[in-house]
Amino acid sequence: MAKTEMAPNTTIAEMVSLDRASEEYARVRTRRDELSLRLVSTEREAIELARELRSLSLSEETGHNPIDRAAEARVSDLIGDVAPSAAPRDDFLLKQETLNAKQRDLDDLKQAINALDSRLRVLHGQASEAVREKIGPLILERIAAVARSLIAASEAQRAYDEIADMLNAENVWWSQLAHPPVFLDSPRDRCGRVAYYLREAVEKGAIGAEEIPEALR
Repeated sequence: MAKTEMAPNTTIAEMVSLDRASEEYARVRTRRDELSLRLVSTEREAIELARELRSLSLSEETGHNPIDRAAEARVSDLIGDVAPSAAPRDDFLLKQETLNAKQRDLDDLKQAINALDSRLRVLHGQASEAVREKIGPLILERIAAVARSLIAASEAQRAYDEIADMLNAENVWWSQLAHPPVFLDSPRDRCGRVAYYLREAVEKGAIGAEEIPEALR
């Protein structure tokens, strides 16, 4: 397998970047992040307004509910009477109107974020496909390197086992010399993890079938 040639000054991090693979994905993701920050900020503002409204639930000046005073003001206006100057623009009502506007903003932001999430799912798949096309050959190179290292380790273990078997056959007490490589499969285990990985590497085209030791095929 020919070695992958990377573009000059291109890092692997740049090759796997979804933002670099798709400008549209980057644009939508950035907008989604911006709206998420706005959502958090607006939620905090709404919570603070709700706290202030609870403290203003009864007017300190008259002891009357400001909502009732507002209703009286509207009725007076319909009749033609002069409404009390403080009622139409009571601080409570101003904060209530602001809170209602914040709630509408929250609803709009959540809908917009949901819509962007739907777009991102599609764009994410497309950008991932573009990354896979670029990074695929390099991945195969890394798989091949791992596979060949496992083959070398398996061969080294086979040579180790050969000596170990001879020592054991002669009933030599030799455990003080070394610890067996128990973290590796047997070099003759066709059903082991190493053998399975090597066959997968062949299926992916990373190595040739002839490279796998006969005992592991």
